[in-house]
Amino acid sequence: MRQRSPGDGLDADSRIASEVEPHALGYLGIARFEAFAVHEAVVAQGTLLIADGEQHMLEPERGERPVPGDLERGRRGRRHEPGWQLEELELETAKADLEFVAGEYRIKGTDRKIAIAALAQKHPGKLDLDFKERPKVGSTFPNGCHIAEVEIEPETGEVEIVSYLACDDAGTIINHQIVEGQMQGGITQGAGHIFSEQAVYDAGGQLLTGSFMDYAMPRPGLVGGLRVTEHPVPTATNPLGAKGVGEAGVTGSMPCLMNAVMDALRQAGVKHFDMPASPQRVWQAIREAKAGKPGALAVPQ
Repeated sequence: MRQRSPGDGLDADSRIASEVEPHALGYLGIARFEAFAVHEAVVAQGTLLIADGEQHMLEPERGERPVPGDLERGRRGRRHEPGWQLEELELETAKADLEFVAGEYRIKGTDRKIAIAALAQKHPGKLDLDFKERPKVGSTFPNGCHIAEVEIEPETGEVEIVSYLACDDAGTIINHQIVEGQMQGGITQGAGHIFSEQAVYDAGGQLLTGSFMDYAMPRPGLVGGLRVTEHPVPTATNPLGAKGVGEAGVTGSMPCLMNAVMDALRQAGVKHFDMPASPQRVWQAIREAKAGKPGALAVPQ
C-alpha cells in the first residue's frame, strides 16, 4: 500500500528579555523574544549606524529607529549614549571627546577607557532598561505545508516513510542552516510520536515503559527522503520580521504522517485508526478490518 498525504552578556539584556517575553502571544519562541529585547535595548540607548560610509546617530528621544534594510545588509551598529552619561562622569570628559569601540568607551587619542561591562558593575541598575509597561512584541503567524509519502507492508505492519517534503514560512531568516536543522529535528520528533512512542501502564497504574529500554525513541533515518525548503515572508508585527520555527517541524509532521498512514490503511478497509502506528498495531488493524471491524484500533469516543 502506498499513499501520499498533505498534513492538516549584560544584565540589561536579560532583564529586558524577562520583561518583554510575558507580553508575547501564541507561538513558543523564547530566543525570538530575547532578540527583540536586545533590539529594543540598542534602540533605546541610542544607536550609531555605519551605512554607506556615513555615520547616522539615532536619538531615541526623537523616536528614530534603525532601518531594517540597513541592518539586514550587514551594517554595523554601535551602542552609544547610555541614559545617565556614566562614561562622561567616569572619564571626566565631554561626550564629544568620547568614542565607543569594542565594548569600551575611550577618550579620543588617549589610552584612557572604561568598558561598558565595568560601568554596569560599578553602577548597578543604572544601565537597566524597563519595558514592562511598553510591550513591543505582537503575535506572529508562522505557517507551512508538509507532504509525506509512506508505504505499508501488510504482512508485517511495517511503515516506511519514502519521501517527505516540508516548506515553512519562519519570517526573516538569518542562519538557514540552524532553521533547517530545527525543522529536521522537529519532523523526526513528530515521526517518533506517530510511529513508536507510547506510555503503557498495567492494571494497577504502574508505568511499564519508564525507561528508554522500553520506551521507543526516534532514530536517525526514520524519515526517509527528507527535504526542507523555505518560503520566508517577514512579519510586520515586530522590528526583525521574525516568526517562530521552534515547533514548526513537529507541529506539521504529526498530522501529515498520520494522515498518510490512514490514507494507506483505508485501502485495506480500515476506517478509523489512532496512533501510535507501530508495526504491531498496524498489522492488527489490517487483520481486524478483514474480520469486519474497521475501527478496532481506534480510541473509544
